[in-house]
Amino acid sequence: MTKKNPIAISEARLAILIYALAAGILFAGFFVGRYTALAYYKKQIKSITSAYTLGHQLKNKKNGDEQIAEVLPAYYPESRDAEAINSYSWSPPNMPTPFVGSAPVPGEQDNAAINKLQFRSKKEVVTPKPSGVYRIFLTGGSTAYSSGAPSEDRTIGAYLERKLNEKLGQNGKTVEVFTVANPAWSSTHERTAITNLLSDLEPDLVISLTGNNDVHWSFEGANILWYRAPQEANQFHFYQHLVEQTTGEALKDNLPEPSGPIDPNIVVARTLRNVELSKFSLGETPYVYVLQPTLAATSKPLTARELKILTKRADAAKQNYFKTCYKKIAETLAAVKKVKFIDLKDAFLDHANDEIFLDSYHFGDLGNEIIATEIAKAVVDDISSRL
Repeated sequence: MTKKNPIAISEARLAILIYALAAGILFAGFFVGRYTALAYYKKQIKSITSAYTLGHQLKNKKNGDEQIAEVLPAYYPESRDAEAINSYSWSPPNMPTPFVGSAPVPGEQDNAAINKLQFRSKKEVVTPKPSGVYRIFLTGGSTAYSSGAPSEDRTIGAYLERKLNEKLGQNGKTVEVFTVANPAWSSTHERTAITNLLSDLEPDLVISLTGNNDVHWSFEGANILWYRAPQEANQFHFYQHLVEQTTGEALKDNLPEPSGPIDPNIVVARTLRNVELSKFSLGETPYVYVLQPTLAATSKPLTARELKILTKRADAAKQNYFKTCYKKIAETLAAVKKVKFIDLKDAFLDHANDEIFLDSYHFGDLGNEIIATEIAKAVVDDISSRL
């Protein structure tokens, strides 16, 4: 019988132990690395797809509860609920969307209803269009989206639909208004949506409630014809990180670095191009451009709180920039043939003592209804003549 060498046995066991330990470290490293990578991606996906409410926005700021109390007077009494404000949709979750880059995710998003086409509406767009229906699309950024609206029936689009039906109901037509908007969209996003999608959905009228974001992003140094809105930028940065982690190579951003505010004349020329292309794609369908109210360019006598917001969030240079751009936009677009131009800078003149603005660009349901009323007044006769 062969005698076993105890030294050889010990070495074999040691070798097995070393291999097992190495394999354990390898597998542990794999799972730890995988978990770390997944944790990062989960965090990024959550940041991209999260919905933000007005309450969430304010609570994350210094003296959040105080700020919530301060904005409540901008709502009708029945909407002044400090708890309910946590459900007032401010910025809906977004998803990559053809050609416009990013738009709201369909479904119930807090108190906002987003239909299958990513429009803010409880209704779906029916095609072919039913007889007896007068179809309006309202485009824009967060103001048109009605960020901060206390309910789906207190958005600008919903108020506009009701007011037009009240005035035109005797004509045997039903007016429907679909809100095609997303926070941070510029007139370029609107023009793309109008040209590529809305023009094929049998519109009777398209209204753009817009202007602010063209000026806002231009002040930040962005070219509104070639930039990424924040939602698109988040999606790009996620993809950028994914490429780097999987290939080891950095994917550089090809957009130029902002170099200060854009010349107002260039801003207006870019806006004008979008307006003319929108109208061209609509053919004989009427197109209305509404220059939305903004705190820096409104003629409303400001309350103490509104004045405080203006001086805190917009220095003198930004205020003057907005006033200059708005004035030039108004002068230029008022002269465009076949496009109806509406300037809402005077919309709140009769509300000197009312809190209207939630911040520099947004409104409670009181402001939403005033805006809808002014738009309805301006377009009702034109609509009536076409019925």
